Amino acid sequence: MKKYRCVGHRVWALLLCAAVLLSAVMVLDGCETNVEQPVFDTRLNFITNSGLSIYRIVYPKDHCPGTVLGAAEELHRVMTEVLGVDVALTDDHGSANADDGLQPYEILVGCTARSESQNAISGLGPDEYVIRVVGHKIVIVGSSNRATLAGVRHFITQVLGYVDGAPTVTGADVKIEANYSVNGWYEVSHVVNTVQDTTLPGAPFCAKTLYVIPMPKNASDRLTATTLQGLIAMQGSEQIYLKTEENKEQLSALAQSGVVLYEKTDSEQPWTTGRLLNYYASRLNGYILCSSETDSESQSVAISLAHHLGAVVVTEKNESIAQAAGLSCVLDVSDKDDAWLRTSGYFSLMRKTLAVEPGINTEPALIDYVVMTGCYYYNYTGVDDYMHLQQFKFLDEGAYLLTVKEQLNRKLSFDAINVRLYSMPSDYLYNLSVISGCMPRELDEALFGKQS
Repeated sequence: MKKYRCVGHRVWALLLCAAVLLSAVMVLDGCETNVEQPVFDTRLNFITNSGLSIYRIVYPKDHCPGTVLGAAEELHRVMTEVLGVDVALTDDHGSANADDGLQPYEILVGCTARSESQNAISGLGPDEYVIRVVGHKIVIVGSSNRATLAGVRHFITQVLGYVDGAPTVTGADVKIEANYSVNGWYEVSHVVNTVQDTTLPGAPFCAKTLYVIPMPKNASDRLTATTLQGLIAMQGSEQIYLKTEENKEQLSALAQSGVVLYEKTDSEQPWTTGRLLNYYASRLNGYILCSSETDSESQSVAISLAHHLGAVVVTEKNESIAQAAGLSCVLDVSDKDDAWLRTSGYFSLMRKTLAVEPGINTEPALIDYVVMTGCYYYNYTGVDDYMHLQQFKFLDEGAYLLTVKEQLNRKLSFDAINVRLYSMPSDYLYNLSVISGCMPRELDEALFGKQS
């Protein structure tokens, strides 16, 4: 009996200890404590403790568009400046190396062969981009080349903190959240007019540097130069200004507004259109070929498509300068007309809020603005008001039709479909892509008149 009593005492002792422990746990659980919980850094670094770049920038090897390559090069330049260390820039080595296990830390620009890029691009809408961290890879890709460029620029400003040409954060302080994911769109900015309740597209990047080029003398080169001007206006603060005898005062006003003017010369000789194409070739997807006849609808078709294809317009007469610059033909519309454009899939890409009708004898008026904004371009030369109206009936109610003075007698017909017609003064028939970003107030005055 003594033996069992001893065992019983031990059991009771163990039960008593358990009860005391349980009570202590319950008390502690119900009390606040000043013990600080560990905080884990959920961000990814860009440089190691020893000061080396962790990431490398990767772009597509196969058929990499010039716009995407230029975006990767811009990112490389900015990252090198912001981090203060060398950053590798390379292609993806093609589809045979889709999964590079040797280098898990990559910033993938554009539609690379990596599975992360392929997965990210699926499901994107028109001109949409995504920036996404997938494991240790950072994906920047858009459904169009200019969308990819817009994504890179968002990454540069919002992640790298590079604003107005200078870093706001440097070195080891630059990090990205491990779950970072952003969707955005390429879009042309707008200039809000204070004179009337209206909004017109303006240059997405106000010019800080203007390359001043004499207006080419032959029609084919003028067409190429003005479409190139509109394409470059979409891409950055370095823009092209085509100088004529009539716009000297306007150029002087731009200089007074703080824009740096740089007259591109080589041994005191102005640059030719060919040299201009060579300089900007890496930013283009190629060229669109059209007829050299100035009254051909083929030219209007090519101008309307230049924005959407990211391609400069050339004719049979100056195609050789585009080929010499290393550009390839992305579309031949030399035998196409407006009826072809309207029945093609391209017509759905046209803006519904803006169109341009240059009027008679104004070549190459407003072409740079058309290319920058991606709007429809057509010059009706007939006399039938009804047919004239039908050309622009696809526009949304309240849309703008920019034209010249010769077309003002058509205003009543456009009122019938609630399309607002505005006549551009001669000073604004050229370089509007630049002016709309640099001088919105003066643009407003030109379009709508000064306030009384």
